Amino acid sequence: MENSGNKSKEDFFKLYILLCQDYTRFKKSLSQADLTPSQVKILLGFHAYLKGQKDICFDRLKESRQQDPFFEGVRNCLLGVAQNYFGLYKFAQEHLLIGEELLSDSPVDYFKILNKTTLFLVYVNRQQLNPLHELMDEMNDMKTEHDFLRLTIVMCKALYFQMTKDLKKSNKVLQKEFEIKSSRFSSFEMNFIIIRFGNHFLAQEYEKCESDLEAYKAATGFTTSSNYKFMKTLLTHIAQDAPLYVYRSDFSDSAELFEQLMVIKFLSEGDRDQALHYWHRLARHNPEIYEVDFNFKGMTCLFSVALQKQLSQKFSGHINQSELTAIKSIQDKLAHILNFGPDTLKKDQLILWLWNEAPDDKNKARLRKLIHDYQAKHGECLKSGQDFYKKLKVS
Repeated sequence: MENSGNKSKEDFFKLYILLCQDYTRFKKSLSQADLTPSQVKILLGFHAYLKGQKDICFDRLKESRQQDPFFEGVRNCLLGVAQNYFGLYKFAQEHLLIGEELLSDSPVDYFKILNKTTLFLVYVNRQQLNPLHELMDEMNDMKTEHDFLRLTIVMCKALYFQMTKDLKKSNKVLQKEFEIKSSRFSSFEMNFIIIRFGNHFLAQEYEKCESDLEAYKAATGFTTSSNYKFMKTLLTHIAQDAPLYVYRSDFSDSAELFEQLMVIKFLSEGDRDQALHYWHRLARHNPEIYEVDFNFKGMTCLFSVALQKQLSQKFSGHINQSELTAIKSIQDKLAHILNFGPDTLKKDQLILWLWNEAPDDKNKARLRKLIHDYQAKHGECLKSGQDFYKKLKVS
């Protein structure tokens, strides 16, 4: 019976490697494997993850519970891998901790290492630095013949150096892999570029960040457009004060990135209530980082810098409509609003303040002309967004 169990584990592992490399060969080899239908379902659940099919992946992995500690450990490990990728970090951590315990005596080192490195990445995503020190010590002693796992450990090291503020070491670790370009490098290229982008951003080397974005677009590995859009949108917002245009359809595979962007977008438009709505959604999964009243406890990153940029602005101002009505010149009314109003001025609200009329196409055109004439006379003081004007900071 023990030999039969070991053969099942060996067959499972061989099929897993085939699944990651060649699905056609995987299907041909499936009928010859000594596996139960539920064990096969674990592999098919992971295949759904590789195809980006979140719901199918979760359904298959959750429905294929095992009695054998090895297979149940692998199921939890792979479920944690998928949940981490799709941004469900709290659940990923729970499953990976179970996987670590169940796989501690596993005859297959591959899944023990995969579980440990994924747990490391979950702690990174949850911005929990303390557990990383012990895990990093363990990883420094790990040896593996699988290039995929080796590169995963390299990625963890680069992230560890980034989080401990040793950006030079992080870049050095990454640069070595860009020079070697080993057999599985393409699978990690986009992750390495994202880490390098983060290093350059922390060093305020924004031109290098732009180069990293171009490299990301050209990468051929497991890339996601949401990562690119998130980095590009916030970088240009921070470096160039560009307005934010955010669409849910661009972030179907990453709810957290979308919700972070919506927090920044609504704050940039002076709408704290809507920003709080998305802040509370973020806090549901990670309350240790997203504390009350926009108090972000994570590491310095694109989001934290953009958040501080918005929180430094004035969100409210005292505009008395009767005082405005007493001012005869429309340009003097605008000057009064600029002096006493918030830093972000909704176009519809400006029309109401200036003319006490409902916004329509005619009034919007009249507002554009007023702003143009005012700035021609007094110098540029407002920057236009989709539905608002933002006051420019006086240097």
